Parts: sequence; structure tokens; C-alpha cells
Amino acid sequence: MSVNASANAAKPTKRHEDYWDIIRGICILLVFAGHAIGGWNFITNDFLYPPDGFYYNFWVCARCLINCSVPVFIFISGYMVSSKYYDSLGSFYSRRALRLLPPFVIWSAVYVLVEIFVYHTDIQIMGITHFWYGIQLYYLPVLFQLALFAPVFFIAGNKKAVLIATLVINLINNTCHVIYHYTMGTIVPNELVLGTGYIFFYTLGLYLRNTDPGMLKRISVKLASVMFAAGLAIYITASLVCMHFTNSATASTSFLTVATLICAVSAIVFLYVLREHTRGYEARNPVMRMLRWFGLHSLDFFLVHWVFENYIKIWLITNVKDPDLLFLCNVPLVAATVILCVIYSLIADLIRGRIVKASRTKTSV
Repeated sequence: MSVNASANAAKPTKRHEDYWDIIRGICILLVFAGHAIGGWNFITNDFLYPPDGFYYNFWVCARCLINCSVPVFIFISGYMVSSKYYDSLGSFYSRRALRLLPPFVIWSAVYVLVEIFVYHTDIQIMGITHFWYGIQLYYLPVLFQLALFAPVFFIAGNKKAVLIATLVINLINNTCHVIYHYTMGTIVPNELVLGTGYIFFYTLGLYLRNTDPGMLKRISVKLASVMFAAGLAIYITASLVCMHFTNSATASTSFLTVATLICAVSAIVFLYVLREHTRGYEARNPVMRMLRWFGLHSLDFFLVHWVFENYIKIWLITNVKDPDLLFLCNVPLVAATVILCVIYSLIADLIRGRIVKASRTKTSV
């Protein structure tokens, strides 16, 4: 590690930074858009629109952009882990476990109960373990797997070698998925739950935060924009080619392909370079403050939104028969989901505040 890199790493940025909170706020809205009505009907496992039509192809292109949101979330999670938080292995793991595992268990139970009492579903054990009843819950065990890996990065003497190794691991993981897509004509079962599909994004965050914050300083915003546009074009092209050869909507829009890796890395580079040119940015106008609040509550939004969005989505698909109108219904669908998530988060904040206050009172007594 160079002297300059060490000096830079010794002055980590604050844990909550307006820029990254705003990016998380934007990404959670993209997640809502990605889970809205699209070209593939995940409820009936059939095409909602003809695969050669405008609406379907629009959905594929939109999904390619939207799919960058989860890698960006993973990168930010790694970027928020400073070496100063890794003083004790036990405390490091316990903090991560307390933050991730209880919500996973609680929300798994919530989504099972929703399926039983709202949708009258016959629950299967495999459905619980494969996240059929809360499709976004895979994110929590993935984050926990990556947290288990984090000490390897801090212990390693050559952190650049670790960064390169995780890129190779991620590339091999995604290549295996692509081979499976073309061989089997579908996605790998339960494909999202292994941390190997996201490990490079997380390690890149750790590296830029703790080892070499200036690694990308030679890249201009213009060049980063071109790289992202090229990465997105590669992903869209690869998705359309995959659809042509496999006729699988899920395989062609998979998170875990080589093209996804290229696109997601270019998106992260663009966002990091843009931050370097807006360092010290503060959310002052109402829109930015709102997005920042969304970002601060992005985990709440992520965990609860499927309760609302899926129900409204099913109702719309069942009752709106005009394809043009159904396509436009995504706007009120996402808007309603955001409003309901905001209400939930405000209530959750109130409850958490009272619990903290009660615990402090008990401790002082």
C-alpha cells in the first residue's frame, strides 16, 4: 500500500453521507419499478406482453438499468464499513448478525402469514427456503455472507490481490450462470442467494473506503458516463441475444451474467466519480431531502414494499385488460407503494424511538 493511499484511508468519510443516501433513495425507487408490472408475469410464469412487442422490449431495457440498483446497494454497504469498525472480530460479527438476522426471521414469518391469510397459499418448506413468499429477502443473507467475508479483506496484507481475486470469483460465478441459462433455458434455482454473485461489488466498496480512495481519480465524469452507457448497451444487447436463443425472460434479465457484472461495475464507477466531483454535497432542496430520507429508510422500504406492491400489482393485472392502460398503471402502482412505505417507516421510526427511550430509562434506573 502506498503512503498516500494510507494517508487517505486514515481519514474515512462519515458513515452517513448525503450523496450516498440520495443514491440509495434513487435505487430503492428503481427496485420498486423493477418489481412493478413488466413483460414477464411472475405470478403466472408467462409472458404478460408478446416477447417481440414494444412493451416487452421496453421492459427488458428498463430492467437492465434497474438491475444495477442491487449491486450499487451492495457496493455502498461495503463502502460504509470502515477499518475502525473492525476492532474486534466478535463485536463486528455480532453487530452484523443483530442488524440482519432478526429482520430476516421476522419478515420471513410476515410474508408466510401474508401468503396464508391474504392469498390462501398452501405453504411449502421449499417455498420458505427459496424465498417464494418474499422475493427480496435473499438480500439479507447475502449481506450477512459478505459481512462474514469482510475480515478477510482487513486481515490480508495485499488488499489489491483480494480485490482482483473477488473479481475473478464474481466472474466465474456469473459465467457459470450464463452457461446454465443457455444450456437449460432458464435461471439457476434460487440463483440470488450466494454472496459470490456480489462479492466484487462489496470488496470494491471496502477497497475504495479503506485502501485507495483515489483509485478512480483519473477518470472524468464524461469518461465515466461513456463507460456506463457502453456497459448498459452491452447488458441490453446480451439480454436480447439471450432471449432470442433461450426464450426465457428470467434468464435474459438475470442479475447474474457477465454482462450484468460489466454494467454494474460501470454504474458504480460512474457514481463514485460523480461523487468525487460533488464532494461535500448536502441535500438542501426538498426533492433531494426527500430522496435522502428514502435512502436512510431504504432497508425498511426494501423489506415491506412487497406486501403492498405485490397485492396492488395482482389486482391491476387481474382487473385491467387494456395492455396500454396496464403499462401506464405502473406509475400509480409505484407511487402507491412509496406512500405506503413512507407511512410504515414513520410508524416504525416512532416505535423504534420509544423502544430506545424505554431502554435508556431502564438503564439509568
